[in-house]
Amino acid sequence: MASDVSISNLALSHLGKGRINALAEDSAEARQCALHYPVARDALLASYPWAFARRVESLAPKPNAWAQRWAFAYQRPADCLRIIRLVPDVDPLPEDFSAPHQLRGRVIFCNTPKATLDYVARTDDASLFPPLFVDALSWALAARLAMPLTREAKAVQNALTMAASSAATAMAHDANEDTGFLDLEAEALTARSM
Repeated sequence: MASDVSISNLALSHLGKGRINALAEDSAEARQCALHYPVARDALLASYPWAFARRVESLAPKPNAWAQRWAFAYQRPADCLRIIRLVPDVDPLPEDFSAPHQLRGRVIFCNTPKATLDYVARTDDASLFPPLFVDALSWALAARLAMPLTREAKAVQNALTMAASSAATAMAHDANEDTGFLDLEAEALTARSM
């Protein structure tokens, strides 16, 4: 099972560096991993609608300071890294439907009463990460660690190339595992009426 330390050790091994036992240990490698790991993780999570990190949550209303433009204001969930779509509670709607909305700080403005948010959540538990995401995150972290730990431009470039390639592979795999919402009953009725 993956952990923050095991992913950090993968990143360090990509750079030819030694292992760490904890992010809090007193070594240059551990200090750099502790600094860059959460940023690399959150950036990779926010870059794509990963199935393992998606959440659906009914939004909490807030006082509306922009009532002349939008009818409703909602609190953005604290763990929200990327908004996928905002829908009324009467879903199911097509998977690609999203109600018009604007984000200002941590507030979501829209004209949708009882809104529900489909979003990518900050996921701290590395044991939930699929293997290809772990690989992509280890390379993304290696790209951030390369300059402070190796001071070699070639190591940075290699890590960036591998980070992009492994992220693309992980995204493609994630996309192929999710078929989206299929309304089989409606499809059967449509086929019968033809």
